[in-house]
Amino acid sequence: MLRSRQPNYPSSARSASIEGTTTVRILVGYEGEVESVAVAESSGNAALDDAAVEACYNWRFSGAKMVLDKRYVVIRMCLLHLD
Repeated sequence: MLRSRQPNYPSSARSASIEGTTTVRILVGYEGEVESVAVAESSGNAALDDAAVEACYNWRFSGAKMVLDKRYVVIRMCLLHLD
């Protein structure tokens, strides 16, 4: 991975002390750009899942040029309430 950004913790989840882990499936294009993101396993909270998906669109991977096809990457993200 060349560039990543942590998800923004949703204020609704923070105020309710909600934590969770979202597993996302990312389609990485030939140039390393994120083409699509889908929730593979939900945290059980839509706001946490949405934050995880949104963060992934700002990521950049090393290109898939050496591979004849695009590639999927599966990543687990854990959002914890820390004060």
